[in-house]
Amino acid sequence: MASPLEHTASLPLGYKVTFVWVGGNMQVEWEPEFPCIRNTRQLRKFTTAYLQARDDFMQTVATMLRGTVAVADLQGNVRVIEPEVMQ
Repeated sequence: MASPLEHTASLPLGYKVTFVWVGGNMQVEWEPEFPCIRNTRQLRKFTTAYLQARDDFMQTVATMLRGTVAVADLQGNVRVIEPEVMQ
């Protein structure tokens, strides 16, 4: 079995998220715990940072797999992530 690919990103409000890719599946781990943000401005800033971190990680996965990756979230959004150009 291949070793997992991991990336930890610091997010606003003191949160950290760790993305783990193993066996074709992505896991997400939160520190200190899954966020509950009620302030609209803070939530927007947090969500933007999270999506950027997720997309960066998935681009690494796409590059590793040498192909395009589609990411569907619970809100019904689908993002197509292209691999990095290999020189």
